[in-house]
Amino acid sequence: MNPVKQHAIIKPLKFLLLVFGIIYGLEFLLLMKAPNGYWGEFNVKNIFSVFRYFIGFFLIPPIIFKATNNKIIKSLSILVLMIFFLLLVLELFSFILVYFNIIDAQKPSYRIFKKISKPAPFYADINKEWGIWRYSDSTTHTSSCYHVKYTRNSVGAADIERPKQTTQKRVIFLGDSFIDGYTTTVDNRISNRAEKATGVPHLNFGCGSMGTIQYSLVYKHLAKTFSHEAVVVFTLPGNDFEDNEDIGEMLFYRPLLVGKYPNYTLTHNFGDITKSDAFPYNQMNGILHEPKLTTGQRIKARLVEHTFLFNLIEKIISTLKPPVKATLRASYFNTVNTEQWERMKYSFEEIDKDANGSVQGANKYRKIIIVALPALHDLQNRAMRKSPMVLSNKLKNLCDEKGWGYIDMLEYFYAQSNSWKHLYLSCDPHWSATGHQLATKGLLENKQYQDMIKTLK
Repeated sequence: MNPVKQHAIIKPLKFLLLVFGIIYGLEFLLLMKAPNGYWGEFNVKNIFSVFRYFIGFFLIPPIIFKATNNKIIKSLSILVLMIFFLLLVLELFSFILVYFNIIDAQKPSYRIFKKISKPAPFYADINKEWGIWRYSDSTTHTSSCYHVKYTRNSVGAADIERPKQTTQKRVIFLGDSFIDGYTTTVDNRISNRAEKATGVPHLNFGCGSMGTIQYSLVYKHLAKTFSHEAVVVFTLPGNDFEDNEDIGEMLFYRPLLVGKYPNYTLTHNFGDITKSDAFPYNQMNGILHEPKLTTGQRIKARLVEHTFLFNLIEKIISTLKPPVKATLRASYFNTVNTEQWERMKYSFEEIDKDANGSVQGANKYRKIIIVALPALHDLQNRAMRKSPMVLSNKLKNLCDEKGWGYIDMLEYFYAQSNSWKHLYLSCDPHWSATGHQLATKGLLENKQYQDMIKTLK
């Protein structure tokens, strides 16, 4: 290589090294002031990491252009630089259209650049026994059809502070997000309505994204330590079976029952809770394992989270696509298989065992009531049948056999109307205030629940 050509290459390389030296120096200085990796609300390490890639894409093509005499490589380096500038212009244009709501498309969250001041807004994998739970604090949650504030007590339960031991007779509620009051106010929540109507304390240990296996573990390791005389377990088959089987795109820490009924071994979907996407450190640092996502799905997720352009393109494509006729989702009330049913049954039996030991029948110390809750699609599926759903019959027979109470809220909701959309939020599949009100009415009108309450007064 002749000296002139060598000088032409070395000069931009020195400049590139200088630029990267300045970037690393700034990062080092900021991290000295912010050893935890954050500067205010920003994740310093992630910002500088992306910035280095950005600078590399911007500076390397010109260096390649100067370093070679190959016309094809020169042309490719110019093409790469032109594409890079074009994408920048399009991203800026998309930013103006989307940020200022000229076009109603999703805005990127830039999650890897930000500090998450709390490890999770509502839930996080923080309990090694059952996984997902909440921090003892308050959080505001806003969407297009609700604005609510959640308050959790010192043990992370969706409830007021309760003494562990008291002479007052109490009821424990177990369930998922429908019970813990996700998307609704405290006054609307079914446990609060029931407590107000009966005068009997109803301790709420419900939590979103849980299945029946987790209900049994919450009861065994936490709820049972609070004095009580009755347990009401609410099951939402629409996702409880899936939560029991760890079905979903994201990686969450879940307890699983391995083997055949009733000789199950309790294990977890992986041994280490720190590998969960919902583990606090991973949430704070934008670490996503996503083993169930393909490479294409991972790339798409990053583009959605970090570019206006991709979200704008998605919006345009969805607008231009012809409307697809909606198909009714199948209901687990009617499609439950043997393995799913046996895991649910075993979970309820474990709750009974922890509540009453070996005492069975009329001599049981604590009353158990199982309540089956419907999602909207369950009601729509029920409307297509002339008789109660398969799971409803299974639950009733099991409860009769075990001496538990059973409340079929699917049949109760179904009998109230031939249209149920008003019972659910327009922007979310959870109950509306009317839905919570009707569910509470169904509970209070049920004779088994009434008889249980009478024994507690």
